[in-house]
Amino acid sequence: MNLIYQYWQGELNDHILFGRDRMKAYAQSIGADYIFEHNPDFLKEYYDISVGEMDHFFSALKPIFYKEYDEKYDTIMFADMDIIPSNHMYDGLYDVFDELGNAEVGIVPELWENHTIHEGWAKKLDAWTETCERMGAKFPKYKGHAMSLNSGVVLYSKRIRQRAIEEKWMDLLSYKSMCCELDTYFVTDQPYIQYMLYKNNADIKFLDQTWNGHLCSELLHDGLKYIVKHLDYRPPATKFNHMRTHGIELISTLDYHKIANSSEAQWPHDFRTGRYLTKNLK
Repeated sequence: MNLIYQYWQGELNDHILFGRDRMKAYAQSIGADYIFEHNPDFLKEYYDISVGEMDHFFSALKPIFYKEYDEKYDTIMFADMDIIPSNHMYDGLYDVFDELGNAEVGIVPELWENHTIHEGWAKKLDAWTETCERMGAKFPKYKGHAMSLNSGVVLYSKRIRQRAIEEKWMDLLSYKSMCCELDTYFVTDQPYIQYMLYKNNADIKFLDQTWNGHLCSELLHDGLKYIVKHLDYRPPATKFNHMRTHGIELISTLDYHKIANSSEAQWPHDFRTGRYLTKNLK
């Protein structure tokens, strides 16, 4: 039996519930179990540790380290709550668990180039990579930089979960002490999961971009006014849409669904132009 696991920290809203229901329906279509948790505190409940205000990010580690899941499930998929399955994913033809093969972990690398990243942030990423490598992680390279992995969708085999528990991979407090001064972002789930996988020589299968296709919408200021810049990195036939869209709570779930399943030309006018977000800003 396989499992799809999701959680949400904070107040539930219509968009979170919509995403939950869509992912639950997808799990049912492929015969997988589905678990959604609201406001879990995995670090405290399972390890009795804390990294401060960033604790909630690390409930994403539950699919790896929770022994009860290890005993029950073959493969576990973790998905962020802003992952929306495309409309064509409910006929049972696209079973994400088939993608793992004999690998230990399945994850999508961040191969897109975000041209809004500032040079200062790129330097922080390089400093973080160097810190992780001093701690034993070995990062593959892509275009001269360490290959980043996006933990919005991750497949964990039983073998990798057993290794993580038996080999005592959990070293979050040591990791925090080395990385927290670089930026608070580095003490969140995605950087730590990358570090942990690379440090422990996990057998990683890089899933193709359709399993975690990114739509990013960012609020910027051009010196005169606010603008919204849409960066749609989703390839054709994207299966899971990663809706990293600023101010998404300002649009209806009906429009949210339409945006996830269409290209820019078909988006609602207010979203395409950014007016949904900028109309109340000066």
